Amino acid sequence: MSTVLELQAAKAILAQSGLEGAKALHPIVANKIVTTTNMIVGAYSIAAQPVVPSLLSVLTTTVTGADTMGTITFVGTDVNDAALTEVLIPVAGVTTYTVNEFKTVTSATGAGWVINTGNDTLVIGTAGIVAPTGYYFASLIVLAAVVVASQTNRSVLSAPLSTFTSIPAGTYPIKASAIALTSGEAIVTLARI
Repeated sequence: MSTVLELQAAKAILAQSGLEGAKALHPIVANKIVTTTNMIVGAYSIAAQPVVPSLLSVLTTTVTGADTMGTITFVGTDVNDAALTEVLIPVAGVTTYTVNEFKTVTSATGAGWVINTGNDTLVIGTAGIVAPTGYYFASLIVLAAVVVASQTNRSVLSAPLSTFTSIPAGTYPIKASAIALTSGEAIVTLARI
């Protein structure tokens, strides 16, 4: 599917319906940016870029005795191609997320790591998306059957989308501030709060 063309078509339809915009949504890929590697003080090798602007995730794995966590500084661009830098403090064995969505990742640099007995490892990947300040996601337009990994609702739904095994192509009303997919492709529409 051509997500760019579909996103442009969705934006045109939204303009006619009074909604504010749309964002493409792709599945979470835990090791999209940096594949499994030893934690280091220095630059990590960037394996790939996000398919669409996304939050970034970091998951560390203890190998032989937990290392002392340091920081990771991400440098890249945001959805508007503006320079973006964010410092993330990983937590041993827990997935942590950036606050900002990255369109591109130029570098990921570790600092302050102290190795214990063995070298712990990490992966850096893409996570879900969040609604911009002042907006919420008003609908989920499923292009290819999706499985929703998580969502943060602005109001209570009768059944969270993450409880369904698979959601077929179609349009579904939601009222969420964040959402992440395990599989499939979708577009979310934006509305003002």
